[in-house]
Amino acid sequence: AVMNEGRVEQVASPKEVYEAPATEFVARFIGEVNVLPGLLYRGYAYAGNLAIRMPENLPEAAPGGSVKVILRPEDVSLFPPGIAEAGQTRARVEAVSYLGANLRVETATEEGYSLVALLQRSHPLADPLRAGDTVRVSALRGSILPDPLGGKEPEYYL
Repeated sequence: AVMNEGRVEQVASPKEVYEAPATEFVARFIGEVNVLPGLLYRGYAYAGNLAIRMPENLPEAAPGGSVKVILRPEDVSLFPPGIAEAGQTRARVEAVSYLGANLRVETATEEGYSLVALLQRSHPLADPLRAGDTVRVSALRGSILPDPLGGKEPEYYL
């Protein structure tokens, strides 16, 4: 169970708590996370041009509805600059931190979102990657939470 100030936030297996947190507090408590405003459409959550495939068992949310996209750094993929493919966005590398077996890469997407990626040191971009570089970004998977404030986001659908 994960508790916050004496309240139970989520009771679930460690895997479910990590991969499908019930609240933003749980997501942040368990590890580093990117939280982006998004819209649901046909099995994907869109945060600007970035399309994140959602699991089959989505929480209740209307298609086209505003959501918070929960994206772990290890689920963010970086590619060399070039023409962005469907579902990708471009980003500028803000900082690169060496963590031994991994690199922590802070980026700013073309939509203005801060996004952290975790790359293995063996990744082809790991050695030459520097602050100021431009990269393409995609997301392998994520989860969503309802966004009660209904953040305004342009409609980018594929």
